[in-house]
Order: sequence, then C-alpha cells, then structure tokens
Amino acid sequence: MNNDEILLLQNYLRDIFDNEEITIRKNSDSINITNFFIGTELLGYLNKDDDIDEDDVSYSLTVPIDSPIDNTKELEKKIQNISKLKKIRISTRGAIEDSKEVSIISGEDEEEFLGVVFEDNDASCTFSMSILDFDL
Repeated sequence: MNNDEILLLQNYLRDIFDNEEITIRKNSDSINITNFFIGTELLGYLNKDDDIDEDDVSYSLTVPIDSPIDNTKELEKKIQNISKLKKIRISTRGAIEDSKEVSIISGEDEEEFLGVVFEDNDASCTFSMSILDFDL
C-alpha cells in the first residue's frame, strides 16, 4: 500500500471508531499488508485485495482476540478497546454458531454493521472488517 492509501484507511478507521489513537503503519514483510495499532499496541493487520479483473480494490481489517466465541461480553469488551466513545454490540447470526456479527452504535443510537467475529478454536476468535474502496 502506498502512503496515500494508508492515510485514507487510517482516517476512515479513526472516523468509524471515533478514536484518534488508531494508526496504520507499513509492514516490512509485505506491500499489501499494514499493521493496525491503537497507540503503541499492535492489534491486527490490514490486507489489500486488488482485483485487477474487476478494477476493484478492497481492504480487510483482521484483529485476533483471545476469547471464546460464546463469551459475548468478553468479545464486546475486547473490540470496545478499538472504539473508546462508540458502543460495540455483538449479536448472533441465527443458526450459525461459529461466528457473530459486530455492530457499532453511534451517538444517535444508530446501529451500523462493522464486521464479523469468527471462531478460530475453543479459546480464540478473529474480528474481520471489510472496507471497500468507495467507503474511503
């Protein structure tokens, strides 16, 4: 990712989560992966998916979480650390038991879908959020 993309993503995530401590930094191992920080703490990664055939670009935020999928309160608490001012809500996905939906509640009590928490194993999950190029 180039510096302009990183800045756009950083500003977008700061706005969505209402958190100025979010920073996106280049990853020395890959040009399509960046590191996602809150302050000085590395929380996850942003991956760029560039579909040349479709002339489409999207990004995926991935944040590993040390908590089982069935502990909704703990998952909310961990993801809440990303957004200091807006409330995070985690809800079930009907009959699907290995993942949950993540939404953010704005100051006007409007709920916006953010992404999904997927179960990795009995003790951990991964929060995944897609960002489309037109969102930026």
